[in-house]
Amino acid sequence: MACLSQAFTVLAALINHTFLMKVGGYIYAFDSTTWGWIHLLLGTALVVVGPFIFMAKSWAFIAGIIVAIVNGLLNFFWLPIYPIWALVLIGLNVAVIWALATTRKA
Repeated sequence: MACLSQAFTVLAALINHTFLMKVGGYIYAFDSTTWGWIHLLLGTALVVVGPFIFMAKSWAFIAGIIVAIVNGLLNFFWLPIYPIWALVLIGLNVAVIWALATTRKA
């Protein structure tokens, strides 16, 4: 779910530069194309790790938690640009981190 939502955000940012609000005065000022590529790379990492989580590889659970943490932090930086969507994605990342951290592997 988080991967799919990231994919839609990336497509919107890469195709239509006016999709995102312009907010000035922030230290981490990137244009929408840069944000799109950052989220695309991170979403790709989520898609790569996902099948290994289903195969119950122990390293994949740790990698999934790390990628979800990084994704949550990047969505925190996304807050001034697209606030409601960023909060939804941060919530999804928290749920993913909780699920991966509390799952007992067979």
